[in-house]
Amino acid sequence: MTIKSRVTDTIELGSTYGDWKSHTVEVNFAPKSTSASVAMCLLVCDGDETNAAVGIKSFEYRDTSSGPNKKKNFGGFWPPSVYHELMTRVTFSVGVVYGSCWGGWTIDFWS
Repeated sequence: MTIKSRVTDTIELGSTYGDWKSHTVEVNFAPKSTSASVAMCLLVCDGDETNAAVGIKSFEYRDTSSGPNKKKNFGGFWPPSVYHELMTRVTFSVGVVYGSCWGGWTIDFWS
């Protein structure tokens, strides 16, 4: 397989000053062989108790190209990458307390 096309962008969350907050970005597309990944780019600490997470919150896929969407939700564990032969949506998430956090995400469509 080879990469047919790639989409990339950023996800960010500004200062939270003590409350855990999160932000998500959803990307929708036709069912395709897809891998998605995300990585933390920058963490700005506003205190000694800074915690942050960047990952994939969920994705949707189909068993067949004309079938209904099914959802895989990762709950409290957000992996850095996923792959499915018929993915249709991916939700990236960033969360932080006592700081600011930026990440970069990439979606690769395979042939």
